[in-house]
Amino acid sequence: IRTHLPDDYTRKRFDFLFRPAGEWQVDIHDVALRSAQTRVPGLDWRAAEPALAVARQFSASDLTGVDSVPRGLYRLLVLAQSDSTRFRSKMERMRTQAPESFEAVTALLAGYQQAVTWYQAVMRFLLTERWFGDPRPRSVVDLAGTVWEIPSSLVPEIRPHLFGYPEGMPVAAVFSSLLDRLIVPQNQTAVRWLARHKSEGLRRVIERIEEPVGGAPVLELGAWRYDLSTIGKEARRSRGGFLEAEDVVLIDPSYMPLLALGTLLHEWHHIVHAHARLSAHVYEGSSGVTVVQSNLFLVEGLAEFAADQVMQEIARRYPVMALGEAEKLAEMAATRPTDAHLLGFLLIRTLADTLPQKGAVQRLLAQADDDPSVLLVLDTSVASLVHPYRDAPDLAVGTARRHVVIPEVTFTIEDEVPFVEATRIVGPERPRLSPPEPPS
Repeated sequence: IRTHLPDDYTRKRFDFLFRPAGEWQVDIHDVALRSAQTRVPGLDWRAAEPALAVARQFSASDLTGVDSVPRGLYRLLVLAQSDSTRFRSKMERMRTQAPESFEAVTALLAGYQQAVTWYQAVMRFLLTERWFGDPRPRSVVDLAGTVWEIPSSLVPEIRPHLFGYPEGMPVAAVFSSLLDRLIVPQNQTAVRWLARHKSEGLRRVIERIEEPVGGAPVLELGAWRYDLSTIGKEARRSRGGFLEAEDVVLIDPSYMPLLALGTLLHEWHHIVHAHARLSAHVYEGSSGVTVVQSNLFLVEGLAEFAADQVMQEIARRYPVMALGEAEKLAEMAATRPTDAHLLGFLLIRTLADTLPQKGAVQRLLAQADDDPSVLLVLDTSVASLVHPYRDAPDLAVGTARRHVVIPEVTFTIEDEVPFVEATRIVGPERPRLSPPEPPS
């Protein structure tokens, strides 16, 4: 990659990230060790091994010896975020039972904090800088915009998130536009408050509105069953958030950057697709706003297919960069052949081979991704594809679809704390989907 960089500015930026002292650093473990060595000259991984053994940070599946130290340290970093009480207990055990090694662990953990910041900058570089292409250098954003037929302005923020394993997650800001439709100021005080705090302040307040009753209330309407919920509860339940203010891709920094680019593209396309389907799958009525969930197999398959389209272009010059996604799909094929990512990818790739027009898959699924049978009506070539298999046995894969109602709430605000005055449950006028059943 460095050999083909187009200019000195890009090369200096590349070297700042990957070769700051003339030595390669290609993942957060490299960066963490070098950062720690600036505080403790001569420090190496072995110095942390006794303390990590005391804290039981190694598992039976780990590599033996010093090779397992980076993984043990990374688990400790994740624990600090997910369970601070256990983290402090482990740190105290290391401090008292292996004090010299504990100092090494402390220095390395500080290095990992710096490495997480490095990771965000590296993934941004790989996405937005013009490091790819010949003869005219392009960025991955340029390439994706062409392949996906989207404006290059639709680029998400990249934010490291400690899932604890290589993983990505999209946070799409598509529903933030609904706030104006959902919130009705009932007096001048409310109007002035909104003008002063804007939608960001309002979002913080409404996420703090609690459920009117405890437990897990359920609304039964004939054959339909709805969970009663709140905006805050839905935001906490989904790692992708709810009514978010900006598009973000969350990605675990333990995923080596060159292998994580495919995952980044996959999650980014979820956001692109969410924006494309907004007008077709959000319905307004007298009872409020109804949002219809995507079909899991088609939306995951489309994201896999879209990422693969871009990665094929990159892999022609840099084959190793496609290894991460290829390994993931191979593992699914061997152990989970009906996983939505794999099976969905095969379905979408077959569909794309049938459609003569470039980009037709994206446009069709923006209209039909919650009800695949709509595809048969939207495009005659899809109907001809399916026809020979009309007598074949179905492959039935059960999936869960939640039906949720968020009640209408009248509230006042004091010191950015909501006080509920009244709650009214408004049942949906006419559900658009039939009661959930295992789809074929």
